[in-house]
Parts: sequence; structure tokens; C-alpha cells
Amino acid sequence: KSAKTYISGHKFINIAILTSATLIPIDCLSYYSKTYAKEYKIEFKTEHELVQEWITNLPNSHVLTSHLDYKKLLFLLDSGYDVKFIQKSILDINANFLGCAKTCRSMGGKQAHKYFSKPSAGKFESIQLNVGAGKKNKKEFSVKTADSISLKGVGKINAVCSKMKRRNSKRMSKKKYLICSDLNIKGN
Repeated sequence: KSAKTYISGHKFINIAILTSATLIPIDCLSYYSKTYAKEYKIEFKTEHELVQEWITNLPNSHVLTSHLDYKKLLFLLDSGYDVKFIQKSILDINANFLGCAKTCRSMGGKQAHKYFSKPSAGKFESIQLNVGAGKKNKKEFSVKTADSISLKGVGKINAVCSKMKRRNSKRMSKKKYLICSDLNIKGN
């Protein structure tokens, strides 16, 4: 979709496994727009419904070995998949997720941006990360963590709020929120 046009058709949702050595593509889901599905008499499903269905069917699909301990699976989700029913489907197969959360997502009884703004959420800590070689490739972040807080509609999670200091400026970038259902993975 652009400012002037919308293309009716399809796109692909790619699912892959990331190991310490390589990226292995394991499935590709076809997503059809409502218009395309209607024109070609294909049952319409939203992108989120397709992903949820794939996750739910994963244990019976023979895509992964039956001996696999699903507790060791960690689904990486961008903020487009910050959806309760997808996250619940992951937990229902005894796997975990790590993903970006939207600023309006309810955690600890408040929207993420309000939760991390309250004084009881603690103070931001400054950290520096190397993103390449040389001094100019160091980035400074302010980070605040919350362990074992409630994510509405999902359950207990660990959360991290971060903001990056802009180069040659005292201002910080917009806050980003990460959530993880595996309570053994800590933000600090």
C-alpha cells in the first residue's frame, strides 16, 4: 500500500529457523488480500490467522522432529505480531516468544509507555554497545527492565524498555519495548 496505489494480490509470510551457524527456511505461507481471495474464490484469512494456524499445527506437522523439546523453541516476533492470540498459540505448544511490543500494549496494568514512565518501574541504566569496529560504531542506550510482569491476555513476561542516544545530540530516540515469555531470560 502506498500513498497513491494499493496492489490487490498476495504476499508471502516466510518462516525460518535460526541456528548459531545458519538460517534455514522451513515454510512459506501465502497470504491473499480480501479482493484477490474473493475474485479467485479462495477462503480469506488474515495474516495473523495464518500464522496462528501454522503455530497451532506445528507439533503435528512433521516440520520439526517429534523428539524436539518445544520449551527450547523461541519465536522471534516483530511488533506486527504483537498479538495476544499468536503469543497464546506459542505458549500453548509449550514454546516461548521474544518480540517487540507496541507502546499501547497493556503490561503491568498500564500501557507500556506509561508503565515504564512511572517511578516505581526503576531508573534507566546507560549501556554502550559496539555495532562494528572503531569508536564511531559505539551506540549508547538507556535501558529499564521489568521482570515477571503481567502481559494482558498472555500471562507473566519479562520486559525491557530502551532508547538510543542520538549522535551529537542530548535527545534520545523513541522508546522501544521488548517482551519475552521465557522468565529465565532476564533483561539485566
